Amino acid sequence: MVKHDDNGVSPILAVLLLIAITLMIAGIAAIWVFSFLGEDHEANELYTFWVDLDSSTDTIMITIMKGGISNTSMMKVYIDNDTAVLEPGPIYAGLAKNATTTLDLERGQSYRVKIVIDQNLIFDQKRTAI
Repeated sequence: MVKHDDNGVSPILAVLLLIAITLMIAGIAAIWVFSFLGEDHEANELYTFWVDLDSSTDTIMITIMKGGISNTSMMKVYIDNDTAVLEPGPIYAGLAKNATTTLDLERGQSYRVKIVIDQNLIFDQKRTAI
């Protein structure tokens, strides 16, 4: 008489467990890869700005600390949701550009300044006019 060993997992259940484990590993790997591709963090990492507000001339002085922009027509500057007019021409690290605003900047008053390049918000901070 032949005895059957019933102590092991059936072959069908073993195959299903292997497929489930493989799919879980593939899902984790896909989430990890797509986390690098999902959001555009690169635009914010390309540029670093320093912004000063001059209340005597109603201008925004923008100094680029990191990066460069050869065509400033792609760059938009906003102060409290009012569009400022930026000087034309390229801007590179260490150089500054002025933007004029129609707002009457008051010394000691804080304003939200935003810089958008190619429809990517690069800079969004409150600055106090001096």
